[in-house]
Amino acid sequence: MAVDKLERVKEEAYHTKSNPLGYETSLMDKKDFDYLVEQAEKVAKLESEIQQLKTTVKGSEDASRLDDLAKENEHLRNSLRRIKGRSSLIGKEIKNFYCNGYFGRRYDLECSIIMEVGIDHIKIRTTSGEFLVTSFDGDWDEYTDKMIAEWIGEVEDEGL
Repeated sequence: MAVDKLERVKEEAYHTKSNPLGYETSLMDKKDFDYLVEQAEKVAKLESEIQQLKTTVKGSEDASRLDDLAKENEHLRNSLRRIKGRSSLIGKEIKNFYCNGYFGRRYDLECSIIMEVGIDHIKIRTTSGEFLVTSFDGDWDEYTDKMIAEWIGEVEDEGL
């Protein structure tokens, strides 16, 4: 009975100028129309299944794990943006006389050149040709970016 009603609705939709699918049917072959209706029904069924899966996943015990993975993914994306930004620092000269002991006991690093900027380290070449490396913990990203900006003279040192 429901199948007959569906067929009747399809026939009525086919013979009207504008049908629920939004296609102009006056120039459309009935076979093409039936194909479009069939595809629309498949899409509706798939959308329903996707919605059920989303509900199932959100309700499962792994939902918090998915949230953790999403946060970790965002952290990695931010780190990648930071790395891309830091790569522009390569070749810049340190203008700040005092680098706050980041490179061990060497404080006089004025005119040193930034040679390498990694996720957790920076390598510089001093005026004497010596290479110095400093490492950072991943949680210090924002602070490190601020310090590097001070070193190369992009930001005024607040402490002086």
